[in-house]
Amino acid sequence: MSCSGSFCGHGGGVPGLPPRDTPHHAVGTMGFPEKVTIICLLVALVVSVLMVLWNVHVKHERLQKKGRRVQGEVLLVERAREDRPSRVHYSFCLPDGTELRHAYQSYLDSWDSLHRGDTIDLVYLPEDPEQSMPVLHGVTSVEFVFWLVGGLLVLGLVVFMLRSWDFGPEESTHPHRKPAARDSSHSYR
Repeated sequence: MSCSGSFCGHGGGVPGLPPRDTPHHAVGTMGFPEKVTIICLLVALVVSVLMVLWNVHVKHERLQKKGRRVQGEVLLVERAREDRPSRVHYSFCLPDGTELRHAYQSYLDSWDSLHRGDTIDLVYLPEDPEQSMPVLHGVTSVEFVFWLVGGLLVLGLVVFMLRSWDFGPEESTHPHRKPAARDSSHSYR
């Protein structure tokens, strides 16, 4: 059975597809605002992750450089699972005899060699003893540089995507781009 013209309600084309005379660059492409929104969200995500890592790195560097070293006792070791990092619970005493109990979690350290009752080398800030961590753990400068380079690569990919996307009819309004030549020799019948 044949369907012709407006009798079928879709101008002789295939139901669910744009009419035959729709330019190919307008089919299935996102508009400029949607693309800019996606790019802004990706950039915001990468910048946010880098800011969090930077803050953690600065805190850890401060503890490692200005903190007071002390030996503590391991109270509990929680092994990492798919949905959570490993965590070591420990206690240590301040010079005045006050005992503090803290936990330190890490996605990088497994703490497999530690068991309840073991001694652990710790560092804490004398002016703020609530800030403590195991010695030589945390986000190191090398790890931060690794994450920074990764973040910059993601941002570079975003810029590459932005430059390579076809923005459709709006592209001719860009002040530094010439309108793309459209090949009219293709037939979509």
